[in-house]
Amino acid sequence: MQGAAEVLRPILERAAPDLIYLPHPAEWHPDHQAALPVLLAALKGSSLSVPALRGYEVWSPLTQYQQVEDVSSVMRRKIRAVRAHRSQIQGEFNYERAVTGLNQYRGVLAGKCAYAEVFQDLSPTPLN
Repeated sequence: MQGAAEVLRPILERAAPDLIYLPHPAEWHPDHQAALPVLLAALKGSSLSVPALRGYEVWSPLTQYQQVEDVSSVMRRKIRAVRAHRSQIQGEFNYERAVTGLNQYRGVLAGKCAYAEVFQDLSPTPLN
């Protein structure tokens, strides 16, 4: 983790973001779970002020969220992006269907639109 944080730190210092989106910490995939600890470790060694952090769903739905965004107008582009990750979408699992289904579910229940994404405000302090 420390190696990844050291690589990320100069990128953050150059970009100086006010807001960072990353997978929410309860995602089931270990790479997604590592995103927040790596980011916090990179920020810890930086002179930057801590930006706002927003977690998003990949495969594990959020039970609590603070923001809803209508993504209906960019859904085709999002599906093209999913298809571009060929090494990640081969096999029996239909990622395109999963992404479309989650965004449609969020659209109906949270966004009152065709497709939506939800975001959770994350704490800039370590969770453990």
